Amino acid sequence: MVEKGMNNATTHTMPTFETNKQTFTINLYYASHKTCSLKQLGEIIKKKKLIEEKVFKKSKGIVVLSTCNRFEIYVDADELGEIERIIKEELDENYRFIKKMEGKDVAEHLFRVAGGLDSQIIGENEILGQVKKAWIKAKNDFYTTRKLDLLFHRAIIAGKRIQAETNIGKGVKSYPSLAAYVFMENSSNMNTHEVMVVGTGQAARLFLKELCNANPNIEVIIVGRNPDRLHTNCKKESHITIEELTKFSEEVDGVFVATNTKEPFLSTSQFKNARIIVDISIPHTIKKDDNKKVLFLEDLKELVPKISLEHELKKAERIIEEELKKLEKDILKEEMNKIISQIMNNINELMKQEIHTTLTQISKKKPIEKVILDAFNSYTKSIMRPVFLFMRDAYFDGNGHTTKLLAQYFLKKMNDKGE
Repeated sequence: MVEKGMNNATTHTMPTFETNKQTFTINLYYASHKTCSLKQLGEIIKKKKLIEEKVFKKSKGIVVLSTCNRFEIYVDADELGEIERIIKEELDENYRFIKKMEGKDVAEHLFRVAGGLDSQIIGENEILGQVKKAWIKAKNDFYTTRKLDLLFHRAIIAGKRIQAETNIGKGVKSYPSLAAYVFMENSSNMNTHEVMVVGTGQAARLFLKELCNANPNIEVIIVGRNPDRLHTNCKKESHITIEELTKFSEEVDGVFVATNTKEPFLSTSQFKNARIIVDISIPHTIKKDDNKKVLFLEDLKELVPKISLEHELKKAERIIEEELKKLEKDILKEEMNKIISQIMNNINELMKQEIHTTLTQISKKKPIEKVILDAFNSYTKSIMRPVFLFMRDAYFDGNGHTTKLLAQYFLKKMNDKGE
């Protein structure tokens, strides 16, 4: 995201409709604990009501999010000059702390805010309720627009997903998950991406779930007394017994071990080409007999504060990316519905005219069958005429592909049964 300081068409085309040049057209003016001191932020927040009322009069709609750590004005407007003048006039010298965002950055920022990623305490969930409250207040005051509603609705979904699908703010993750994170972080150093998992218990299950979700293309060899009882969603997996382990141990890039053996029965020298070895067994299953590095449970404990947060933040960022794509579809769908609505309004007007003409013909005692047939013919030709003209003009303007594509699609849908 980028923060900004405040300091040839032919004559034969489809009718123009009011659509946006870019999908995300909401603008944001904000100050937070990141841009100024809490004292300065407090001075800005004092002007909230006055700014809100004045800015709304110069916009299509606004939502104001105001907490102890932030002051944000989300604006849906075509012209921003007068809005910026109002904010500058009301805040005076504190105007220098106001930052501006536009376009897709606004949506991404709000999603991060709703998910607690922009808070002083990462992962705090109070902010999600504050975002929802700000939106509801704006709706109750009739301050929002359809675009703002779509934005905030999707932001709240993103925030809820981050809370439900990540452990941000929930403490330490499981050690098998942390081990999977280590493997994912070091995957670029692996040659064959072949991983051996020794053990088939819950720890191995959790490890494989995280690892294969992150990279389904990893090849997995599962080792155990009953290796067939553990399955993954990786594209390639095999199962071998402990007795068969030595046949494959030199081939693998990585090794994860989680057993309940009482003493070591494996050694690092058995895994000649392994780049990553993690053993979370207590006591250890692997003994070091060469210079390969092994991460044991005690080593993972030291990584917990760092890895746990980093791993969860990556999950949250993926959620935000997914929800941004959904928001873009929401907005495009909304714009398409407007276009369809305009067309349907014209079609309805046409239908009223045809009904009037038909009733007039019937009143003159003309044959009912002929009147109805003439009405259908006239109505159909009137509706289809703009489409046919567009197809013809596009064809003669060198856009034959467009004409053929539209014709194929039209005929296909006309011939589809039950749709």
